[in-house]
Formats: sequence, C-alpha cells, structure tokens
Amino acid sequence: MIPGVSNVISDAASCLPRDSKGVLPTPILQGSFSSVGIAGFFGGDNAFTGVSAIALMPGRRWLGWYNSPGTFGIAKQFAQLAKLKISDSLFPNGERDPTRLFQLDGQTGPSFVAAHSGVVLEFTGHPGSILTSRAEAARLSHVFNREGTHGKRGTGQNVTILNLQRHSAPALDMPIAFTPPTLSTETLWSLAPMAVSVGASIMCALVADWFCFTSIVMGMVAHGSVCAIVGSGKLTFTAPQAALEGPPGDGVLVGKKETVILVGAGSAVNIFTRGRFFFKFGANQEASKPPAQQAEKDAHGISNTKEGGASNRAMDNGEAHHPSLPSKVSMPRSMPACTSPPVLLNPPALLTHLVSIIPKWREYTIWFFAILLMVQPVIQFFLVPLGSLFGQLLFVVSILASWAYNLYLSNRIDRDVILTQFLFDQLGLNDREHVQKYRLTTLTSLVAFTALVLASARPKIDDPLAFLDSMIPQNTVVWRAWKEAMTAVLKNREYIHEGPAEDRIFSEADLKRVDKEYRGLLKIFFDDAEDSWKAWCEVRDKDKMRNLRERKCEIAR
Repeated sequence: MIPGVSNVISDAASCLPRDSKGVLPTPILQGSFSSVGIAGFFGGDNAFTGVSAIALMPGRRWLGWYNSPGTFGIAKQFAQLAKLKISDSLFPNGERDPTRLFQLDGQTGPSFVAAHSGVVLEFTGHPGSILTSRAEAARLSHVFNREGTHGKRGTGQNVTILNLQRHSAPALDMPIAFTPPTLSTETLWSLAPMAVSVGASIMCALVADWFCFTSIVMGMVAHGSVCAIVGSGKLTFTAPQAALEGPPGDGVLVGKKETVILVGAGSAVNIFTRGRFFFKFGANQEASKPPAQQAEKDAHGISNTKEGGASNRAMDNGEAHHPSLPSKVSMPRSMPACTSPPVLLNPPALLTHLVSIIPKWREYTIWFFAILLMVQPVIQFFLVPLGSLFGQLLFVVSILASWAYNLYLSNRIDRDVILTQFLFDQLGLNDREHVQKYRLTTLTSLVAFTALVLASARPKIDDPLAFLDSMIPQNTVVWRAWKEAMTAVLKNREYIHEGPAEDRIFSEADLKRVDKEYRGLLKIFFDDAEDSWKAWCEVRDKDKMRNLRERKCEIAR
C-alpha cells in the first residue's frame, strides 16, 4: 500500500471505537498486513481462468464461494458481457462474445483439402485447430527414417490418420455438458478455498473484527455470484450435415507442424472442419442458436473456399442435409406436447411488456455483479487496514488459499483437450483404435504417402491430379511431371493394395517427361515418393490401415 495512504488509514483506525468483546479474545500480535487490501487488483489472469473453467465444468457452478484475489481483472472481462454502453466506455476493446471470451472458440485452424468433392477450405475453425494440437501430442506409431539414394534427409514430417467411419453419425447440434475427468478430486480441491474463507470469516466474527469479516464475506459473495451466473450458461455445438448421396468426406488438414488425414463420413468430417462451439447464458440463452447452415457460413463456409461455382454448390447442396444430423435440435421439454399447458393467445399488454424486459434485466444483473467485483477490491483496500492484526492475517490466509487454487486451475485445465475429448466421445473415437501417426522424411514423401492412404480407401479418388494440385500448389515443369507420374500410380488401386515393396513405382521413361537439365531434381522427388511407397507397403496390411479400406455401406456419407 502507498505509505501516505497507509498512515492516514492507520491513524483513522486508531480513532475509531472498537468492540473488543468478542467471543474469543483477540490474539496479541505485532506487525501489519494492511497492504494486502490491494490483493483484488492483482492475479486477475489466474482468477479469470478459474471462472471461465466453469463453462466446461458446470458442476463447479456452486463451488466459487471463496475470497479470491484478482477480482478487478475478472470485472474488466465480465462487464463486457452485459453489452451496455457504459461497459464499452469503462473497458473499451473488450470481448462481448462469451464463447470467445472464455476461449471456447476463435482459433483459426489449418486448411482442408477434400479428396473427393474438390473443395479446398483456406482455413478451418476452432475444432480443426484443437484436433491438430491433439495430433501433435499423439504418440508416433512408426518412424520411416530412410535416407534416399540422393542422400538427402529431411527434418521430419508427421502425418496423423484419423478413422471417422461409424455406422451412424451423432447429432451434435444440441446443448452439451462437460464433466471433469476426476470429479471427486476436483470437488475436493474446490472445497479447500471455500473452507478456508468460511473459517477465516467465522474466526473474524468470533474476535469481533467486523472490518476483516466484511472484507472476506464480500469477496466470497462477489466471486461466488459470478461463478453462479457463468455456470447457468449452456455450451452447444453445431456442424453442417452431409448429403446421403454425396461422396465421403475424406480429406486432409494441412497444418504448419502437423498433417491430419480424415477418413470417414462427410458429417463426421464436417465436425472438425466446419463445426463451431457456442456458449450462451443470461439474456443470450433464450436466443436461438444459429442453424448449422448459418454457422457454416459464419465460421468458414463458402467465403473461405478456393474452388468457385461447382465447388461451392457442392458444399451447399452436397453437404447441406443429412437425416442423421438434424440441422437444429430443440431443447428437450419438461413434458410432452400433448400435456403441455395451454398458450395464452392474446396476453395482456402489461404481461407482454414484463416478459420483454426480462432479458434486459438479466443484462443489468451481469453489470451489477461486474460492478460488485470492481468495488470489492476498493472496499477491501480501506477496510482491511482498519481491522486487527489477527483479522488481517486471516484475510491473508484466505487470499493465499484462493490464489493457490486459481493457480492450480490455470495449470490443470486445458480447454483444448477437454473440447477435443468431447468430440472424440461423441464420435466413439479413441487413440488406440482410430488414430495412427507416422513420421516421414520430407514434404514430398509426406504428400505421396498421404495420397497413397486416400487412394487405397473406398471409393477411389476420381481425380488424383486435382488433389495433388491442391496439396502442392506449385506448378513448375518438374512438379507437373512429378504429379502426372504420381497420378498414374494412384489410379492403379490393385497395385497400391498388392504391389511388391521392392518394385520401383517410377521408371526411366518417367524421367523423360522433362528435359535433361530438370531430371536431377525430378529424380530427387521420385526418390522421395519411392521412400513413401516402401513406407506404405510396411503398414498397409496393419489392422488400422485395413479398416480404412473396409468402409461399411451403412455409413452416412
């Protein structure tokens, strides 16, 4: 605390009458902890992490009643959700979308190249980004660490294959709730700061230190109320559907560090390429969620496709409707329609007005608690120095316990991991059966291996050259010759499935596709593809690879 202010407050406190007749005698201590009154202005990042985690862990809604530091930082973020002009004046440039504020959406994912429809998305959304992060953390199934005849060894390129094939696609356009993996442990840790704050306030009351008692209780009420409001929200997910008659959604997520091959139904692939999370609470919760088609356009639909005309129509018409993924699933009703109460057709004007202002009052409620969070550290700044040394010590203990718990939450909770695991659970996926990861030497070998994997799946790639053009936009003489030679290999499905690993997939005649001055570089690219062929032959008969080729006819494409 500022020395001058501290002296003034201490002098004022000495002049105030004190009721020393508490239930317990006040311990005689020397020193001062008056400066801890400014704790509410620090630690905002960790404190806000604890509050925002409730969006993923609704069970913690009623476990936030503790005296937390950093409430001023929470208020700056939380006040924007009221969507009032005064919030914009006090805290300009804030985030008003709760989904982005709580970091449940907003990340830009890698580009996506569809193997069959020809659609190329320049970027995907949050699900694509978190899937790529999970692929980076996945364990390698095999490392192809060959050194080609040209003696060049690359830095290593990883490719992860995700098998999304299912008998039916889940309906994901509905409210979803997250439960922490270890609920008992999380609950136990949540009770610790609450117990410390409650115990500290009781001890302050027993020694008749009402200044520190008020400071602790105010912190508990302010933080607990905000947690209760955030916990009242609903986290939803929406994704566009694929047509039953359309092609499969097989394709590639091309990231900077990781490449992910998706093999499966179009509706399942859309979850990671065009899906979106939405978090609504308060006044926004009654508003209808955006339909799947609108969510697709808002997130990364037609506007971020490279293909025009026919490709866009393929996205809209070919992947717009699917019976297994309804475009919008309404909230379950508390009673069947036949037993629901009658609807008042012509309600009184006063009732209509009252109903219309309820959402606005909820916005004011958010603003009220945001103000309470801002006022709390100011009041504590003045009240804590007025208390006894024992009360100040109890205040410090409550702050330290809450700070330790907030720090624990910020390190313990990984939003991306929780969201990705939810999507995996909805699709019935697990790493052991549906994920495989390989490392190749160069980018060329990575593209060749990716093409071999997709060409082996059913149905075959109708236009391998167009797919290779999307993966490698460069169209020089050498690259064009390599793509044409690789296309001839990809069209021979039987050879891809049964060709000997000792064979060379390119001949001397293929080198003659270019002039002599380019043949050296073309041979290097051919050697990379030959390495990919040998790598493919090593793994093509593994169970996970065979499952990619055994596409069931019941799967919704």
